[in-house]
Amino acid sequence: MSAPKGRAGGFWRDNSLTQAFGGAFLVVLACQAIAGRAEFNEAILSARLRGCEGSGPTRTAPATRASPTP
Repeated sequence: MSAPKGRAGGFWRDNSLTQAFGGAFLVVLACQAIAGRAEFNEAILSARLRGCEGSGPTRTAPATRASPTP
């Protein structure tokens, strides 16, 4: 979009809406990355505490099956 004759808007003024939406997008993207990493770390930690990773000693006792009642 070009500026009208006789007015020098400059880059920042001519593209301010695009820059605002671009900045908002980058902020949301960064927040999503932080939240996703936190959720991933929590899932890994809970899997290790349950002993689902398959290597190393488990930290909880193995589950026992209850006998059926007649």
